[in-house]
Amino acid sequence: MDIVPFIPLVIIGITSLIGLRTFIVGAPEPLKQLSRLWLVLFAVEVAGLVLKYVAGKPNKWLFNLFYIFFFFYLSSLFSRVLESNRVRTVIGFFYVTFITFAIINAFFIQDVREFHSLTYVVGGIFSIYLSGAYLWQMVVSPDNDKVTHDPFFWVSFGLVLYFGCTVPFYGMFNYLETHHYEFTVFYHTYISNTFSIVLNLLIMTAFLCRKRFPKSFSY
Repeated sequence: MDIVPFIPLVIIGITSLIGLRTFIVGAPEPLKQLSRLWLVLFAVEVAGLVLKYVAGKPNKWLFNLFYIFFFFYLSSLFSRVLESNRVRTVIGFFYVTFITFAIINAFFIQDVREFHSLTYVVGGIFSIYLSGAYLWQMVVSPDNDKVTHDPFFWVSFGLVLYFGCTVPFYGMFNYLETHHYEFTVFYHTYISNTFSIVLNLLIMTAFLCRKRFPKSFSY
């Protein structure tokens, strides 16, 4: 059995364990939320691999459900650390439109047995927007001399990098899987998993930051 698909799982598991540090040191609620999210991500990744390699059953439905939860939860998390009322209003609008779109996509556009690439693209692009908004917030902040000590600098940078590189691929995933299967397997196994590892290393860095957290973080 190829061990490459399991390497990101190990990294995600380590990241999840490190994330538990946020509860030990009494970190602000947004970081605790991030830790909870990564624990769920790890559980879903384990379940997905068990379905695929042990049970020999399809696992796309699991990730379709997870990504709806993931993007919704991630938006809620960013609503706590972003100070712009305009961006928070956009997030509120996103809650309604994204869930509505995901339901319509699941029942009327993309088959329940295939990967819901449209939902992933919408959520991924919005995650890039939220991450960019936080990075811009840091740029214009008077207290931006040590941006690398801010945990959500690493979170935002990682999400921009990850979704910026994976949204184009997963947006075409169903077409590529049907017409260019070997390329799809190669890209998913080596390229996408590499970006996953990089993202998790950056999330680890966020969990290990020792900066006094901004007052804007909600407890």
